[in-house]
Amino acid sequence: MAKPSYDRAQMRRFLNEVWQRNPLLEILHRINQRAADGQLDRDALQQQLLDVLSYFERDSGIPVQVVADGLVQAARGAGNLASMRSRPGYLQIESQVFRDTNVLLEEVNHEIAYHYARQNGDVPNLGEGPIDAIGLLESMITGSPGAVLDHLS
Repeated sequence: MAKPSYDRAQMRRFLNEVWQRNPLLEILHRINQRAADGQLDRDALQQQLLDVLSYFERDSGIPVQVVADGLVQAARGAGNLASMRSRPGYLQIESQVFRDTNVLLEEVNHEIAYHYARQNGDVPNLGEGPIDAIGLLESMITGSPGAVLDHLS
């Protein structure tokens, strides 16, 4: 089955609806902004990301499972340290991720974007190109949500 393909207006509407329906995205965006501005030390950032993962478990019903180093990579390929596809129904995160807060932030951003960007199991593409809703939603989380949406106008 082909991935859904959205024009710019459809993608803008889709992302805006996803953002509005899921407050965790705004929470994660604020954490990213505070981290980028140097307002969170390593321990505070780590705690806030653990809180995000707890919120995600409650909101989605998907358990977060810390697994041995290499387990996710064995299932998904080298460099994949967290995945919702290595064991369907779970968000698996290799234990090494929790030893580097910056890596934890990157993995949480990506996996949260992946989860919320899926529509009926599929991630819509922007047109026929390589840009999809995961990348755009991740840009909204890590950067400026308004700028991403404005770019799609």
